[in-house]
Amino acid sequence: MAAGQPAIADAPAGALVLDGRPAATIVVRDRPTDDLLFAASALQDHIEMMTGAVLPVATDEQDVPGNRVVLGLSDACRELGHVPPRELDAEGYIIRSQGRDLIIVGGSDRGTVFGVAGLLEDHLGVRWYVPGDDLGTCVPEMESIVLEGLDDRREPSFPMRWVGRGTDWAILNRQSCYGASLEATFKIEPGVYHTQSRLLPHREHFGEHPHYFALIDGSRSKAGSCKLCYSDPEAAAAVAESMARLLDEDPEIDLVSFSPTDGQLWCDCEHCRALDEEGVEPDRSKSRRSLVFYNEIARYLRERHPNARILVGAYNVYNRPPRDRSVRADPMLSVIVTHYEDYCMAHPIADPTCPRNRRYVELLREWDALGTPIYYYEYYWKVNWLDLPWPIVHCIAEDIPWFHRRGDRGVYTQFTRENAWTLYPAYYVAAKLLWDVDADVDAIFDEMCDRLFGAGGPAVREYYRLMEEAFIRTDLHFPGHGLTAGAQIFTDELLAGLRAQLQRARELAETDLARRRLAKLELSHEYTMRLMAYARIYRSQDLETAERALTTLEELVEEVRTDRDKWDGVVSKTVVGRRVYLGKELEAMRERVRQLRAAAAAKTVLARLTDGWHFRLDPEDVGVAQRWFDPELDDGTWDAIEVGKPWEEQGYGEYDGHAWYRLRLEVKPEWLDRGAVLHFGAVDGRAWVYLNGELIAEHDGWDSAFTAPLDRGALRGGERAVLALRVWDGAKQGGIWKPVSVAVPEESD
Repeated sequence: MAAGQPAIADAPAGALVLDGRPAATIVVRDRPTDDLLFAASALQDHIEMMTGAVLPVATDEQDVPGNRVVLGLSDACRELGHVPPRELDAEGYIIRSQGRDLIIVGGSDRGTVFGVAGLLEDHLGVRWYVPGDDLGTCVPEMESIVLEGLDDRREPSFPMRWVGRGTDWAILNRQSCYGASLEATFKIEPGVYHTQSRLLPHREHFGEHPHYFALIDGSRSKAGSCKLCYSDPEAAAAVAESMARLLDEDPEIDLVSFSPTDGQLWCDCEHCRALDEEGVEPDRSKSRRSLVFYNEIARYLRERHPNARILVGAYNVYNRPPRDRSVRADPMLSVIVTHYEDYCMAHPIADPTCPRNRRYVELLREWDALGTPIYYYEYYWKVNWLDLPWPIVHCIAEDIPWFHRRGDRGVYTQFTRENAWTLYPAYYVAAKLLWDVDADVDAIFDEMCDRLFGAGGPAVREYYRLMEEAFIRTDLHFPGHGLTAGAQIFTDELLAGLRAQLQRARELAETDLARRRLAKLELSHEYTMRLMAYARIYRSQDLETAERALTTLEELVEEVRTDRDKWDGVVSKTVVGRRVYLGKELEAMRERVRQLRAAAAAKTVLARLTDGWHFRLDPEDVGVAQRWFDPELDDGTWDAIEVGKPWEEQGYGEYDGHAWYRLRLEVKPEWLDRGAVLHFGAVDGRAWVYLNGELIAEHDGWDSAFTAPLDRGALRGGERAVLALRVWDGAKQGGIWKPVSVAVPEESD
């Protein structure tokens, strides 16, 4: 805190600043906590930014003449008769004018911090829009501040408000996660998710207790990413012991958390397998063993901390609770449910027209039946959306009030400040609703655009409206995948419309500050256009086109990696990391081009089978029984389809399951004379190949090439043949996504 300037002693009641001079003193108790120091500093700093005046700070032991701003419970506050009522939420606050004093007091010192934030935001017009970047803060300029007749009481709508963690933006927007300067008030230890490795580190325990860890291929796994052996009571006791130590050190922890590592290294011992249910949906295939293990942890922890609350994970193959209702949830358990791959983020959760979210609502009702309080693990930053703009404000505006009506406890979202200028609308609106579920989202959004961009605000508002409308109108139901779903949302038409609005905003912008902010959106749009230019052509098997795609991606990724001054706040380092996301995509694209160049140089391709394919979904898997491979089958009513790109990109949504391809081709004598084979660049995920009704090859491997022979049966040159493929895909994209050709193996060429 700055030392401050002497306050005007005879200033009128309610005056904090008069004509640029301090007119009040900030008063805190003697030996203030970090929270109170933060509150006093935030108030002093923002008033200085508004007026140029630096209010002095004193303790309540000092004799302070004139006007005072009394922060937090202190002797001064008690003397004024303002002890917070017991029913006031710990994070709630009261702001009240009384004579020459302005009292800001919370149910705790963090409540007082939020009271200062409330004064600055609700009564003085300060806004913190963009996490971790002062450029996104709006501070009005004024010469005087006079506040009279204030009588304000506010309390949060949710206890868990974890948006923008690690930034003081989160604190000032009244979130309960940790900031850059202060610890969390809603404490979750040792973290919200993936806490297994912190509670029971593999490297520390495997040597002495290998039985804690998953049995894989007949031996206890040495992989640090393996799961625990959920049938081992000693493993549950060890987890509970680690939890107990955390609670011993900090009894104020709200939730002590257990969730496993990522990945699918589950224990395969007979006792764990016996805990699983057969014939259930993929998102509950490991749920029964998980809930049994969670209950065991609770049983052990209760011995030392009977009032503790355990937060357990629900994700991927254990997202839905077990079907077996004889396994109840221990009363100590709360659950944090992920809204991820199998569900939809393009539409609100309660949208009855969204089939994927209807399943999610069913999942939540099943957890309700177990009596577990529910928290949400959300993806307001969805990493595989690749830091494209993520227009989901329309979803957040409906989802968070819906959570509140259900009685749910709060939201955690994935977050990074490194893309804050691309994703701030979702972060900001979510933070506002988690504090006040009745907040007017339309008013918040309109004000945000106008405050940040001035006269260009209406054009920016239209820029965002166009994106939101594209999501609202889509019949796609997806959680992310920037190169596939993103390419279908960010069409050339939409990108042109967005660019026009940004150009209009720049023409209207009147201040350098607004133009600097606008430059961040323009850079996000540039990134979107460049990435979508790649997405339009990256599946091409034409060498020249593939080389152009590679150059496009290489230039973009290398620039974002190296010029962080330019791209920080727009595109995160995570998205362009060496081994993940676009970094991984870049390496795959380099390999694809290498293979195409090698194929072109070898001249082994005799024919590319690109045209004339027919396609039919087989959701009931009846194709084999009904002989869809039979060359005499009439496939005239089947759909036409392209090979070389997944079926999801050709109007089949997010379909997973069986499907069939058929092609009629004329077999050339040269093919047989030269020992040619059918070459499949890649089929996602498993393929069965039939030629003239005979099964000639099987392959399992979504990203690897394989061949099938052409010399089976009575096949002769000049005859027509029928090629049929049965394909099964279990997740994400599916089908013949690389070219099919007739080729001569290198050793036969």
